[in-house]
Amino acid sequence: MSRRPTVRRTPTRVGRIALLSLLVLVVTAGPAAADPPGPTNYDSEVVAITPQVDGLEVQVLGGDAFLQVRNPGGHEVGVPGYAEGEQYLRFDPDGSVWVNLRSATHWQNSARYSIQDSEVPADAGPGQPPRWEQVSDDGTYAWHDHRIHWMSPSSLPGEVDPTSTDRQVAYEWPVPLVVDGETVEVVGTLTWVPPASPLPTVLAALAGLALAAVLLVTTTTTTTIAVLVGIGVVVTGAVGIAGSVGLPPGVQGQPFPLILTGVALLVAVAGLAVRGRTAAGGVVAGAAGIPLVVWGISQVAAVTAPIVPPAVLPSSFVRIAIGLAVGTGLGAIAAGLKDLFSRPLVPGGGEQAVADAGPVRPDGPGDAAMRGTT
Repeated sequence: MSRRPTVRRTPTRVGRIALLSLLVLVVTAGPAAADPPGPTNYDSEVVAITPQVDGLEVQVLGGDAFLQVRNPGGHEVGVPGYAEGEQYLRFDPDGSVWVNLRSATHWQNSARYSIQDSEVPADAGPGQPPRWEQVSDDGTYAWHDHRIHWMSPSSLPGEVDPTSTDRQVAYEWPVPLVVDGETVEVVGTLTWVPPASPLPTVLAALAGLALAAVLLVTTTTTTTIAVLVGIGVVVTGAVGIAGSVGLPPGVQGQPFPLILTGVALLVAVAGLAVRGRTAAGGVVAGAAGIPLVVWGISQVAAVTAPIVPPAVLPSSFVRIAIGLAVGTGLGAIAAGLKDLFSRPLVPGGGEQAVADAGPVRPDGPGDAAMRGTT
């Protein structure tokens, strides 16, 4: 009696390498830049500059994340530090911008909620001679200014009632400047904004899952994964690119979301490319959904935050993108697992779907006779 060759369902070397690469990238990837603008319930805005200075522009970026000064030229602008007599920033008439590395304010502003005093270099302080380093050449610079935002991530200002559905002014803030030797005061307000509804994110996630369910029963695994990962890559890529380009000096982008988007795209392409030649191809392609799900989870704070960077995109778009990333990511994972467990392997190292292979024809008398003569 003849025995059919047995092909084990163990992943090939290509599959193992792809899965290991995905795991390493997803687990070890992280923010390379500290304190980029993030989702917030606070809206800080400039309401007055006294006296007015022609050409000087001051605005808040990222809800309450950064204070930006734009000095197109013609003025010499100084930004004092938090301590009396401390020189922090200098905007020269030629458009160059300089930061004093011996300013304690410079080091404190490196993090949204400041740093410990012990982390400030010993030679930084108001009594030290400045050591200037150029940080911009177009007259624009932005920085975390602790006067324009609430300094506690776990408590609310006493003026804020979190049960209210209205915007509430928390406090008014001043930031002094010195323009051409004269004192100029920038005044703004910090306003608490009530949370947004999570419904758009939930509905988007359900829509992604529903699309995955339809594709799983109406089309091929290749098409299913390509469509789901394609949607996830487009929406997450749009958010990542918008949050990483066109940033002024002093504002650092967040590379982690773009890394995840790139990993999803590369894993999907690699898996689909080898799907017909290895048992691991379909599941590797489906694993492209993992970084999409991780992307959505990493953005969870934006689900209910009313102000979500990047400013060039509506906050509602980001919330919908989060839901779509999770929904399509889970759908792609399901498609990969379905492919792994429902597609038999055939001799010769290849594989094909049951529907493509057709039923296995039993041996007939002629087949047995032929084998008997060999």
